Amino acid sequence: LPESARSAPDTLGTPLGSYARLIRRPAVWILLALRFFPTAYWGAVTFLAPLIIFRVAGKNTTVGDYQALALVMSAVTQVLSGRLCDRGYRRPVLLVAAAGITATTIGLAFTYQSLAGIYLFGIGGAGFAWMLSTTMPGIVRDLSTDAERSRLLAASHLAWSAGFVAGTLLAGQWHARPASVLWIVSACGALALGSVLLLLPFLRCTITTEIQSGAAATREGDLVR
Repeated sequence: LPESARSAPDTLGTPLGSYARLIRRPAVWILLALRFFPTAYWGAVTFLAPLIIFRVAGKNTTVGDYQALALVMSAVTQVLSGRLCDRGYRRPVLLVAAAGITATTIGLAFTYQSLAGIYLFGIGGAGFAWMLSTTMPGIVRDLSTDAERSRLLAASHLAWSAGFVAGTLLAGQWHARPASVLWIVSACGALALGSVLLLLPFLRCTITTEIQSGAAATREGDLVR
């Protein structure tokens, strides 16, 4: 009994030791990059978009309309991408989201002096960014065991926070040079797409574990009846 009582904590190890084991995995570094680079884009655009919209339109209401539409687009894409991921389409959702972020940041860099361009590519980018974010819980589950899942989730949130801070500070420092900021975050979008391509071999191809378990339970119940 004393031996078995000591064995449970040993499976997790010390906090620093468990994080050290996590960061030795290439897939974990790819995940952290996938959290950092798109969020750096999002932090920069979230800060910069109201400023460049006001410079072009000169109205606060135009800024408010943009923000409201971006929130609606984000909500819609999260609902749709969540349903697709639950049906086993996480890989296509990942690819579409990362490619969409890259395309919209490049489009915004070319059209940031046009209100139509800011609305089109800014709101579209918001949708793709939150589409990508919706896939993260499943990715964390694929890359971790039950014992280490909370630590990997914490590390991914740290990368997410670092990306948001970096993007916001970049946009704040260079707000007078929006084109430079947008081309830098376009590179972040391209790096996010590269991270997705590198991460795909580490992800499961099948439908989520929860749905499989639910289907199995349903079949078992049918057999019992």
